[in-house]
Amino acid sequence: MNQRNNMDFNLFLRCLKDCADSMDETWFLFLDDESRGECILGYTPVATIVGPLGIRKKQHFDKPYWIGTGCDFERGASFLTAEDMLEAKAYGGRSIKSAWGHVYLISLGGMPLDMWFSVCCPFRQEVVEEDGYWKTR
Repeated sequence: MNQRNNMDFNLFLRCLKDCADSMDETWFLFLDDESRGECILGYTPVATIVGPLGIRKKQHFDKPYWIGTGCDFERGASFLTAEDMLEAKAYGGRSIKSAWGHVYLISLGGMPLDMWFSVCCPFRQEVVEEDGYWKTR
């Protein structure tokens, strides 16, 4: 694989904390572990649950940050903070933070990175993309 890490860790953490509502369904790969495939993480503080007879109710989550597909846990895992999620050893004994140099972000909130920054990021003026790498100016 010819790809390389494409975002500064501190910028990613800031996005997760300051723009969490638009970070649901963020897909990534570990470049040094192709067998793991695509992984997903996100933020869901409230979900609408459809029950019997189509009755809808809101469910609030105490631990809104989560990891799913690609992690070591069959049913994923939930976390109180972005830091807890990024430091969880859930990928072959590694955390996202400890393996960051090998993490390649496919999408943020289901969008290509350039689109997400232009549409969802309130601090876009502080961010620059140079040769496929996103960082703070």
